[in-house]
Amino acid sequence: MKIGNYVPCWVVKCKTKNCKFLYLDAIAGSGKKYSHALHPVFDPFQITCPECGVEHVYSQIDLEEQNLEDPPEGFCKEFRDAIERASRERK
Repeated sequence: MKIGNYVPCWVVKCKTKNCKFLYLDAIAGSGKKYSHALHPVFDPFQITCPECGVEHVYSQIDLEEQNLEDPPEGFCKEFRDAIERASRERK
């Protein structure tokens, strides 16, 4: 679901001081197969920031929703894998 030219997305703030937000995935309604309408449950995961090059661990508390104009195509594989792991653990 687009809001104007913006798409609701899941992001995390890079933990390096004064760095940027990292796009993880679009939220449900954008027409993507694996989008998440509710705050997804996931295991902690590591990703390297493309801006500063530092790898950090992110968890539930780090996840934020932002409306992004023209978000990147695709998704963060580490984020999706963390959701899948958490889903398997709950079964």
